[in-house]
Amino acid sequence: MKKEDLSAKERLVESALRHFAKAGYDGTSTRTITKDAKVNVASIPYYFASKEGLYRAVIERLIDIVRRKLGFFPDEAVMAVSSDEASPEVLMSYLHDAVTRLIHFLLVDLEGHALPSLFLREQAVPTAAFSLLYDAAIEPNHKALTDLVARLTGYSTNSQDACLCTNSIIGLISIYRTHREMCLRRLGCKAYGKKEIQVITDMAHKNVDALIDCHRVLNGLKPLRMTT
Repeated sequence: MKKEDLSAKERLVESALRHFAKAGYDGTSTRTITKDAKVNVASIPYYFASKEGLYRAVIERLIDIVRRKLGFFPDEAVMAVSSDEASPEVLMSYLHDAVTRLIHFLLVDLEGHALPSLFLREQAVPTAAFSLLYDAAIEPNHKALTDLVARLTGYSTNSQDACLCTNSIIGLISIYRTHREMCLRRLGCKAYGKKEIQVITDMAHKNVDALIDCHRVLNGLKPLRMTT
């Protein structure tokens, strides 16, 4: 759909999303947004009351996308994590699925879209709207992933160690977005194509396996992958 075919309100949100992701809240003027959206400057107070209101609408759009595309686990996975009957191998398969989903969220599903960039910008330079994003989208996903990691490693669910281990897993993946150009050049390519995504996914699974096994051994548990 062409920009001209969208409603004025929708054009403002789309334009604001791109500019906020690129320059941040303080670095983006309302005039820049309205000019790009091809609407009158008065449209922002009319639809959103203020620049802050427009930014909140953008964050709500981000929350909706994160919920739909990044929800780590289906219902059966959540039930498995909370049950004592699920085997470590089954739990590990859910962790692999979560890793793959995060890779696709950051590098494939929204390729060329400003949403992942805004998501990462809010992490690095949080605004007043970060609490909304955190409470509605980030914390639920992170907690679900931490619960799974805790089950696999032997750490207590709410422990700092389980949280830090989860952060390490996320870091193994997010670097391909936060340090995109470095990663692409070192891989010898100009974009993340199907082949590169598969290579990254395979390596991420191996690294996660090794990380989980390392912490299992530290906690007196048998590793899930045999080492040579």
